[in-house]
Amino acid sequence: MKIKYIAILLSLIATGSTAQTLVTIKGGQVVQSGGYIVLDNAGLVKHGAFSTGVGEVIFSGEVSSEVGGSSATIFHKLTIDKGDAQLGLGQASTISNALYLTSGLLDIGDHDLTIAPGGRIAEYGEKEYIKTSGIGSLHQTVAADVVDFPIGGLGYKPLVIHNQGEVDVFSARVEEKVYQKFESGVVQTQNAVNASWHISESLVGGSRAQLSFRWNGKDELPGFDRQRCQVNHFDEGIHTASTVKAAQGSEVHWRTPPFVNSFGTFTISSEGTIQHHPATIQQVPNTQLAFHIFPNPTSDYVIIQNARENEWGQLIGKSGQVLKEFQISSTPYELSLRQLPKGSYFVKIGTSTLPLIVQ
Repeated sequence: MKIKYIAILLSLIATGSTAQTLVTIKGGQVVQSGGYIVLDNAGLVKHGAFSTGVGEVIFSGEVSSEVGGSSATIFHKLTIDKGDAQLGLGQASTISNALYLTSGLLDIGDHDLTIAPGGRIAEYGEKEYIKTSGIGSLHQTVAADVVDFPIGGLGYKPLVIHNQGEVDVFSARVEEKVYQKFESGVVQTQNAVNASWHISESLVGGSRAQLSFRWNGKDELPGFDRQRCQVNHFDEGIHTASTVKAAQGSEVHWRTPPFVNSFGTFTISSEGTIQHHPATIQQVPNTQLAFHIFPNPTSDYVIIQNARENEWGQLIGKSGQVLKEFQISSTPYELSLRQLPKGSYFVKIGTSTLPLIVQ
């Protein structure tokens, strides 16, 4: 009798005075076929299948609550209206239609939140965002478009991805720490924005994305020089740094470095203050390399073989700074090195990097 009572109660909440049944509990499954369910100052714990159909679930009230249980959840529409409180995710969840961040935070903790293709996030801002307090990431499909990732920790530190490459699912979270070795070791306590953006793509290669990192003045560690700062990129043991420039914005600040075709960990620091680690190349058999270059050493040019057409690459200096971006227009591809000083460089395409000597 108790289960029947819950089913009736949920049906009333969802439908008001109508007689249409929108929530059904049967055999350990909960199916919502429309309307809305309001959980005011309450959480949701489930250990069986839960489908919201085309309905909406609203978490409201000034008390923090959680979506718990042992099974993943697929929400059609999810609204967070928690005032100064937050909703926590106790397991992986998917939004198939829309996530409304009306007020309060959605803390995903160690669990991934996926916005399905065609889904969207709305009503986010400085006090209404997705909090990535653990290792969970926000996943969104990004086509040839500009997509916001409204993420943060104790403060709002969103990421904007402008993709001009192939359609892909991007994952992002922000950690409120800066390590001198990017992912571990000594924590940086000065000369940087106190944030590490961790970004990945589902299908490696074929991407060309411009990333915009945003923060507030209170997120800056002592000694950080906003007028001369750089975006650091650490991926597969390779550290590169953008051109040193002033951050944009007066209250909310941001840096938008050149397009990248690989991802990893990104930080923002004053010029030259993040420890540079020499790029290390693991020697592998030629059959395992994604592309080849010759002649090497060289002087005026280098030929790139076996790279995919339309893929983007980078010429990187010994200190890690990106000197030139190029697109593979045909194979083989000739990369001009004229007026380049003699020295050691790296050619990076996708996730593969090869050393190059100019003499």
